[in-house]
Amino acid sequence: MITRRIFILVPLFHDGGVEQWAKGLIEGFKDDWEVHMIVHGEITHPIPLEDKRIYQVSRFSQIVRTLKQLDFGKEDILFSSLTPANMRGLAIKFLFRCKLITGVQVSLMKLAWESHFKFLIRRFLYGIILWYADYTITASNGIKQEIPGWRNSKKLKVFWNPVIKESFLGERKTPIHERSRIVLGVGRLERQKGFDRLIRATRKLVDMGESNFKVRIVGSGSLENELREQIKKESLQEFVELTPFTPDVFNYYLESKVFVLSSLYEGFGNVLAEALVSNCYCISFDINHGPSDILNNGQFGQLIEDGNIDRLTSEIQKGLNYNQETFVSEEKLNLQGKKFTSDFYIDRLKNEIISS
Repeated sequence: MITRRIFILVPLFHDGGVEQWAKGLIEGFKDDWEVHMIVHGEITHPIPLEDKRIYQVSRFSQIVRTLKQLDFGKEDILFSSLTPANMRGLAIKFLFRCKLITGVQVSLMKLAWESHFKFLIRRFLYGIILWYADYTITASNGIKQEIPGWRNSKKLKVFWNPVIKESFLGERKTPIHERSRIVLGVGRLERQKGFDRLIRATRKLVDMGESNFKVRIVGSGSLENELREQIKKESLQEFVELTPFTPDVFNYYLESKVFVLSSLYEGFGNVLAEALVSNCYCISFDINHGPSDILNNGQFGQLIEDGNIDRLTSEIQKGLNYNQETFVSEEKLNLQGKKFTSDFYIDRLKNEIISS
């Protein structure tokens, strides 16, 4: 009997969305497949695999040598995500004739700090990746729409990121109206996450007379000092706290009344999905991409115009004073939440991609 093997290739392993995607693959396949993880960069967070199946390398030649030692070949399946790993994955496909499934977890739109030339090169590279990969999966419908000429291709599919186990949906969640008046934000302390916008909204809330509440931002990153300075400048030390990221972040979701996704852009927005299934009152800027998928265009939470701080402030105030158990019925919430489970994700992969 041939051992079925999955290999996952990523450029780093921190605490972001791609790492959550990789964990979902590991969780979903580990019981009946042999799973291996290759990271061609930094590892700062635990990988839920045996050490002997985790390979940290720095050069492409080391990846090739590792795969040869493992007798990697056409019977194996390689998953990759993010541009550096996807390009390496394409080279591996040519060398070993394996099945390649590339993941696009982040927006392909032109970023504010990206030169037009670099943007065109990135789009060109993804054209090559999409042409030669066996399948490409995007984390949201918005990302799929950014790929001209491929939107109707059977090789291009939308798979929402797996962020929870299905058993979590059956666990009791404290009703929204019984929770502490905590407004939660979760993510890396980087420009993309827009936490400065949440802090500005907090200042407006205080100016409107709100006093009995706390804003908790959970994460780590290069902007920590800058955000602390903003909190101090706005005299919000009593209201806003920065908390380092923890693997037990769901404890914060489960005790918070309101969750805010203040990002400038996302590929999917894992934290919003996590907050939704934790029964938080969810608010998000309607950005590219993910929130409209997760909240189903506003059915499961508040989608507001990107950058509208006044509207954000108003919706946070509504959330803090919300007096219902859930935003929608528990049945509807669990039906939507099931789409974010590793079980649902893996079943789709097996039926729509691996078995084809």
